[in-house]
Amino acid sequence: MLDANPSEALHDNYQGFMRETSLFSGKLKDKLVLRVVGKGKSSHSAALSQAADEAVENGVSSIVIDLKSCDWLDSTFVGTLVGIALRLRNAHRGHLALANVDEATRRQLEEFGLTRLLALEEVGEDYHWAVSRLPDVLQEPSQLARAILEAHQHLMKVNPENARRFAALQRRLLVELQAALPDRPPSELAST
Repeated sequence: MLDANPSEALHDNYQGFMRETSLFSGKLKDKLVLRVVGKGKSSHSAALSQAADEAVENGVSSIVIDLKSCDWLDSTFVGTLVGIALRLRNAHRGHLALANVDEATRRQLEEFGLTRLLALEEVGEDYHWAVSRLPDVLQEPSQLARAILEAHQHLMKVNPENARRFAALQRRLLVELQAALPDRPPSELAST
């Protein structure tokens, strides 16, 4: 059952989420490597997206997400990865690859219908050299709700099964955002 206010509940635990995960980056020529250590959660999606967007603006065409030290990915984090992959593919003819993907993550990505969109490497290069820790990006509850909504809309866009899976969450987040941002038209809240 969903909480009465999903993004507020997430925001209340935000600091705890932040401590459970670290994101590290490194750049090699035109490739950005982002290492996920711990759990890939919604609370780090903004930092992940921001790092990818900045890299693309600076000419990076290939992004590798190293999951060797990642224990788990939530659906918002996965949806953020999909959004990055779509932006790279559409705007820059670039690509996103997931390296060191374990069997549980592979099954999750297959369940979401993403294995054709995201390049998967079971055993990739050792990216231990990517050591620059990405700063945390704190978000207000409405910003977090918007990020969660956008991530799930990416998942819904690439697989019809995800549209059914996340429809209730999308409706709840849209209602919450409309209440928090009454000056914004509903069509603007729902667009990705």
